[in-house]
Amino acid sequence: MFHKYLLRSPLRELGSRAVLLFCLLLCGCGGSGLQEYVFTGTAGYPQPSRQISGTVFYQSLLPLSELRPDQSAVAPAVLDFANPVSRPCRFVRVQLLDRNGEILEESHTGGQGTFSFSIPHQPGEMKIRVWAETVELEGESAPIKVVDNTRGGAPYAADSDWLDEQATEVTINFPTGYTLDGVQPEGAIRSSGPFACLDGILTGYRFFLEGGLDPAGMPVCVVNWSEKNRPSSGEKSDGAIDTSHFSSEENQLFILGFAAADTDEFDWHVMIHEFGHWIQFNRFRDNNIGGTHGFGEIKEPRLAFSEGFGNALGGLALQDPIYKDTSTPTGSSHTMECNLSVVDPNPGWFSEATVEAILFDLFDPVRAEGGDSNFADDLALSPSIFIAALEAQRESSALTTIFSFLHGMVQIEITPGELASLQALLAFSSPNSDFGLNSLNAFGEGETHDAGLPGVLPLYLDVTTDIDAGPFSVTLGPAEDETYNWLESGRFLRFTGDSSTVTVRALNSGSTVGSIGIILYQAGVQVEDDGDATEDENQDPFEDDIATIATRPGVIYVVSLLNLADQPSTTDIVITR
Repeated sequence: MFHKYLLRSPLRELGSRAVLLFCLLLCGCGGSGLQEYVFTGTAGYPQPSRQISGTVFYQSLLPLSELRPDQSAVAPAVLDFANPVSRPCRFVRVQLLDRNGEILEESHTGGQGTFSFSIPHQPGEMKIRVWAETVELEGESAPIKVVDNTRGGAPYAADSDWLDEQATEVTINFPTGYTLDGVQPEGAIRSSGPFACLDGILTGYRFFLEGGLDPAGMPVCVVNWSEKNRPSSGEKSDGAIDTSHFSSEENQLFILGFAAADTDEFDWHVMIHEFGHWIQFNRFRDNNIGGTHGFGEIKEPRLAFSEGFGNALGGLALQDPIYKDTSTPTGSSHTMECNLSVVDPNPGWFSEATVEAILFDLFDPVRAEGGDSNFADDLALSPSIFIAALEAQRESSALTTIFSFLHGMVQIEITPGELASLQALLAFSSPNSDFGLNSLNAFGEGETHDAGLPGVLPLYLDVTTDIDAGPFSVTLGPAEDETYNWLESGRFLRFTGDSSTVTVRALNSGSTVGSIGIILYQAGVQVEDDGDATEDENQDPFEDDIATIATRPGVIYVVSLLNLADQPSTTDIVITR
């Protein structure tokens, strides 16, 4: 038994004039999987087989920007409704169904959207069902599926109209649902939306597959898309998803689709950015603490790396340096090829714009100086090095910042010439003594650029000798605009374990206001987050937070301190065995 809704939509008739019906399938297809059929035919001979083959496409709308890669401005970005482009539905699951809804055969499309069924000849009409989900093929695709969060997570699929008994070839093309001037007529269904989401995420995934990543053991990448998904806060089941994002709580992606405000199914830079968070969470590591962020802001380095990584991944997977995010009436675009000191007002290890530009330059195709870049971009490292650097970063005791990524990369297999080019890129990224980066150490040792903010260097304060030595003072800046992820609002400590149980306490000084948050990491993985302290009669009235861990000899532990107040805080830290 299955529940579905079928709505006819104006479709472009191709091939055998198959008309598609867009539907949501909540459970099953009327059958219980693949069925075995035995045909003996006359005098014991089998009936002749019937071949049905075809191609599945979806219509895509390309984001447009007038920005050139060598321009530093931010420019509008819009969808090109007047020129929809047909793209193949790659590696998707397809089924052949009879009049009773029984599955006669199941297969999948290839890289060009083609499929083929071969079944014993059977009278009666049949139809083809196409699912917005991929099959896993080694080196080609990985498991991804698109569902509707406003319909209980129902998967998307589309059926062809009934094929006549003579049909052997069929071409299917899912429409956008828009007219050429960008209007969605009443009752029109944007049938290509789920397949555009699927193909966009697959494009991001394939960057890793081409670099040798094996997705075995990883979960299905679930993408929630709906025409109701809008940029407002509320219940996700109602479409109020706030923005396109990756949710670590659900381990799923949520993509905007509300035509009156913002849609992202064709904004592949945006979708691959969010996929970048997903693959960090599921395959590598991401210590991003989240919170709001914007271009040119001086943020704490975990957030700067994570957000810059997502942007760079979109540019690398698409081989397109212009990051485009369309919306209604217009969105925005900026270039990742025009580097740093021109486009980034505050370049450095604390800037997502700097991170995206460096990562993009390291792995994009070589471009001549004076062409598409204002830097002599002579590096084009392979995706395999990109993956190896992320693997090394995952195993590092340091948190995920541009430093731990670059350290992992240079420890692998880059040549002396490539190292020299990397150092030249970092030098180009450092316009003065305050802004830039120069360290290739995982913990940022030797870094000299502090964004003009006193007390942010060294990035990790080694406090091993401070254990049992009494309190020491740390000054943290305010959590501006109620956001705790500004560079000056936090500080990293590190110490080496010795088999003892270590307790870290943050004690208010007499002048501080608010609360200090402590997060403790073992080998880069969060092991304790106590959050704000709960006051009780046994607690020191000046004690904000406390974290305790049983240490192992020689293991480096990292403590993240965050000022959760909107005023500066000078805080005493006590570490005891």
